[in-house]
Amino acid sequence: MAEYPINKGIGRPVEFKGLKAQYLFIFCGGLLALF
Repeated sequence: MAEYPINKGIGRPVEFKGLKAQYLFIFCGGLLALF
């Protein structure tokens, strides 16, 4: 996940959307793991 540099205006909104979804799933998984 650290391979992708976070640049605004990278010109790849689809890839950025996918990364956001991936982080969202990881975040939700972390919350479920805590409780």
